[in-house]
Parts: sequence; structure tokens; C-alpha cells
Amino acid sequence: MRTDNPDENVDASIADTDRTRGPTQGDRVELEHRVERLRSQNERLRDGVSNVRRHRLRLTALGFVGLGVLSFAAAFVLPSGQEVLYALAGVGLFAGLLTRSVTGSRFVESDDAERIYATCAANYESILARRGLETDRWYLPTDDDRVRLFVPAESDDAPRPVEGGASVGFGEGGLVLEPIGTEFVREVAGTGPDATETPAATVEQLSDALEGRFEFATAAEPAVDIDRGRAEIAVSGSAFGAVDRFDHPVASTFAVGLAEVLERPVRLEVTDDTDRGEWLVRCEWDAETGAD
Repeated sequence: MRTDNPDENVDASIADTDRTRGPTQGDRVELEHRVERLRSQNERLRDGVSNVRRHRLRLTALGFVGLGVLSFAAAFVLPSGQEVLYALAGVGLFAGLLTRSVTGSRFVESDDAERIYATCAANYESILARRGLETDRWYLPTDDDRVRLFVPAESDDAPRPVEGGASVGFGEGGLVLEPIGTEFVREVAGTGPDATETPAATVEQLSDALEGRFEFATAAEPAVDIDRGRAEIAVSGSAFGAVDRFDHPVASTFAVGLAEVLERPVRLEVTDDTDRGEWLVRCEWDAETGAD
């Protein structure tokens, strides 16, 4: 209400201004408390998700270790299958170590992981040498959307298909195994975009994952030639040592990924290459039917 007294009018204006200035000190304190509560809830949710993920990975690691221990124990009961059972024991223990190393709850030195892998690879190579198997390594897609590692008894340009229900072990045509790279390819495919359904895109995505996500290599430089049916990846700084050993995690991941996206057999060869990197991973396939 306006009056004839100028001082009263000034005081009234100041009072009106104070009423429209905004939140009071109490309002600001309440807002700060709400923000703090929301921040605490957010941290608890994030920690909960991380704990669930680590728990699942621990169970997976324990499952792999259990497979390794059971296979090792069964080797004493079934002498006729000792070679295969010892191989499965090595795969289970190695897979358990790898799974445990990516849980984020404990750091595993790469030298320790490399020693375990080196022992498993040496055991496989000794078994293959005793069986007189060829040095060819084929990664074959099956009719149940899986990939198997096949070591032929004799060199064969077109290996016979492996059925989805085929058991792991020695067969008439050679040795059939579950590749080390299978789970890593699945993890990358489960988080990547749906558009990576070409060999070039798949190799590029796997290269990035092996460098940054898994840290299995310090550098992986791919080159894919669709017309020739070939993918070459120059690899340096392998966390598991020499890449030319049996079913090396880096080389296996590339071969499994290509076999899945191409839906055809992929032959793996690894050589040392000082020009482009420490190792050259070469994956080859039949290019006559092409790959879009």
C-alpha cells in the first residue's frame, strides 16, 4: 500500500523485494541434503552392480577351476582318456585364471598368467606331437552357433564340418577342442554395435578390445583383404608371451571371431614379423563364396 511518506514507501519496496528473492537459507540446506542423499544412493547402486558382476565372474571362475580339478581326478580313473582329460584340466585351470583376472577385484601379474598359459600350451603341443597330428589349426563354426578348434590328423584343404554336439577330444579326423578365445569374443560381441557384421569391422573391434579392454596386447594393427580371404594382424606386446604357441588367447580370439562372422572354416597361422610388429597373426578362409 502506497503512502505519502517516502520512507515508508522505500521500506515497503524492500520488504516486497525480500519476499521475491528466491529460496531461503533453509531451502538451500534442504536442497543440499537431497543432493547428498541422491549421491549416496547412486554410489550404493553403482557398488551393488559392480558386486553382482564380480560375484558372477567369481562363480564362473570357480566353475572353470572345478572342471579342471574334476578332469585331473578323472584322468586317474580313466587311463585310456588321460591325454584328453589332462588337456581339459589345463583348459579349465587356465580359463579360471583368466576369468578371475578380469573381475577387477584382484590384479594378476601378466608374468604369472603367461607362465600358466605356457605350461598348458607346452602340454598340448607334446600331446599333438605324440599323436603325430598336423600343425594346421582350423577354427570351425558348428550348427549350434559355436566355434571349435580342430587339429586334423592329416593336412586337408577343406576340413570336414564339426557337428554342434560333437564331444571335445580325439576323433577319427583329429582333435576337437573348445577354443580359448570363445568367451572373449562373446563378451566383445555382447557390448558392441549390431553393425559390426563384416570381417573388417569384427577384426577392428577385436583389436581394440585386446588392446584396451583385456590388455592382452599393447598393439594390434589389422589388415583385411576380403577378395583374397585373408586377415593379417600385426601384434606387439603380448601379455601371454609368444603368440605362435597353441591356441594363444590373442590369435584364438581373432580366429574365433572371424569364424563366427564368416560362418565358414578359418585357418590360423602365426609367424614372427619384425617389420610390422613382433608377431603376425594370419587368418585365411575360402573367399570363393565371398563375404559381404
